Amino acid sequence: MLALSFKASSDGSDALQVGLDSGDGAATLFRPPDPDRVPRQSPMYAVLDDRNQQYRVAQGDKIKIHLRADANEGDTLTFDKVCAVGGEADSAGKVGAPFVDGASVTAKVIRNVKGPKVIIGKLRRRKDFRKRTGFRAQYTMIQIESING
Repeated sequence: MLALSFKASSDGSDALQVGLDSGDGAATLFRPPDPDRVPRQSPMYAVLDDRNQQYRVAQGDKIKIHLRADANEGDTLTFDKVCAVGGEADSAGKVGAPFVDGASVTAKVIRNVKGPKVIIGKLRRRKDFRKRTGFRAQYTMIQIESING
């Protein structure tokens, strides 16, 4: 007969142990948080607006934006339309109406990339008409260098 038992860990930690048949095959299910551990500070983030597309970014993020044909590899882009800035330890964040004054995001262009292929198929029944075309959207991959605001 199978019996399920719950008991505290024998090594002195407060981990919960579960076992079958009075302790055989015990496994740790939950370990409570360490009270001495300092919580990691959340990184500063910004919500930027690029040609009516909004992106939530943090420093070091790599994102794909719609193609910037004039941007070359290694160029620096500055986004002045920042909708919100947050994540600082000393403040609650700023939300613009519509944009935050004096805030900007600086990014470096990594390369131009293509998205996945989308297949479009058209069919007219009983008319011997079939058409198949494909489309790949082009993007510019950027890496966020700094958030000022």
